[in-house]
Formats: sequence, C-alpha cells, structure tokens
Amino acid sequence: MAGPGGWNDSILLYTGRQYELQLMSKVQFELMFSPLISIKGTQDVIDRLGSFPSFHYDEITKVHLKATGHGDIQTDLSLTIRHTSADGLEQDVNFYFEDIQQENISPAEECNICLQLSFSYVDELIRVELDAVSGFAATFLCRDIRAQL
Repeated sequence: MAGPGGWNDSILLYTGRQYELQLMSKVQFELMFSPLISIKGTQDVIDRLGSFPSFHYDEITKVHLKATGHGDIQTDLSLTIRHTSADGLEQDVNFYFEDIQQENISPAEECNICLQLSFSYVDELIRVELDAVSGFAATFLCRDIRAQL
C-alpha cells in the first residue's frame, strides 16, 4: 500500500551493529511532513522566498470555502496569506485544500492574522492546523494541497 506522496510502506534502515538489538523491538516510526513531497507548488515558493515559511504573524487576506461535487458533498478551501519576509518584502501565497473534512473552522473577520500554519500526516490524509492571533483559524483533514504565488 502506498503512503503519502506515493511511498511504499516499507523502509530500509542502515545502522551500526551496536544498535541492532534495541532497534529490533522498535517497530513504530513517525513520518515527518515534507512540503516538497506533499504540497504541489512548494518548489516555486522556495525558489521565490528562499524557504517554505511558517507564516508567523502574516495576514490572511482571502478565505473561500466551497462545496463541490454532487451526491457526496466535498468541500474545498482556498486562502491567501500575505507573507512578509525579514526584509519587509510582501508576497501573497495562495493555498488550495481539496476535499477537506472539517474539524474546527472559525469565521474570517476583518483582521485575520496567522500565528502558525502546520501540517502532519494522518493515514492517507493531511492534517492542517492554522492557528490565529486573530480572526480565521482552522483545523481539518484534506486529501490534497497546492500552493501558488
């Protein structure tokens, strides 16, 4: 069975013999989230901004929640975060989250400031946590993420 990003769920680990007995009884690994693997368009963001930002204290300028499909209702979310670099340069980053499963989404307000945007894997889905200083905040699962400048 393929995991996030199409990986197989087997792993080959090279280690020294002195750790063999300790590792043989350990079978649990946590897959660390990689924007390069799981967010389409990440390389363009990195090329422009120098890294993939955490969006601390950046302004959320647009939020759009849309029901898609027929029968089984799917929901997509798009949002724009205006990232301000350490040099004071501003760049809008658009995110598109497909087929979200809502857990907790607060309404957008006049002033929406992101505290942190973080991602993790949950089985075949991606958990998105957008914590806010003020305004829009959300926690949800989604199937696919795209980032675009």
